[in-house]
Amino acid sequence: MTDWNRRSILAVVGAVVSTAGCVSDLGGKTTTTPPQTEPTQTATTTKATSETTTEETTLGDWWVKASKEPNPDHSISLWNRGDEQQTVRVRVVRRATDETVFDERYDIGCGGVRRTLYNLKDANPEGVEGFSICAEFVESAGTRTTTGNQSETKQTTASDSDATESQSRGCVSISTNECYGDVDLIITEEGSIDATYAIC
Repeated sequence: MTDWNRRSILAVVGAVVSTAGCVSDLGGKTTTTPPQTEPTQTATTTKATSETTTEETTLGDWWVKASKEPNPDHSISLWNRGDEQQTVRVRVVRRATDETVFDERYDIGCGGVRRTLYNLKDANPEGVEGFSICAEFVESAGTRTTTGNQSETKQTTASDSDATESQSRGCVSISTNECYGDVDLIITEEGSIDATYAIC
């Protein structure tokens, strides 16, 4: 082999070795880059869990605060959705003392007539107090009769001896706080009495 051929072969081999070294360096740099997908997913999951916990705590705190916040402004209304006029006795009793703060009878017309009868703020509750509200049919005609602040009883008194309590009756108990709404005493089309109220 001549000197010229030997030099050519060495030059070609040196070029190949130099190129292989460059390719190897580039490949090494590429494979050492760490993946980014897993840490990003972990951070997102942690954030979602944190937001959910905060929302649940806020709703719970609001309910507790509303149930302890006094609000006596709760009206009591009587509806007649039936097709006959009815006479109804409505009583409101303070649960802590069994004091009857409201006890009256009403003749109410038919066909969706509504009357607001009483508001619990008129009982002057001290903070948050509980009250029972009952409505029941009586067999009587004429105008309403006020019986005054006497203890609640299922027996007829001298002031309403002309009235007989029927078996159809609706009662609810509410408290004078921010959670409770107004009370509706409803004479249904079927002839019964439903007592309903709103609550948070």
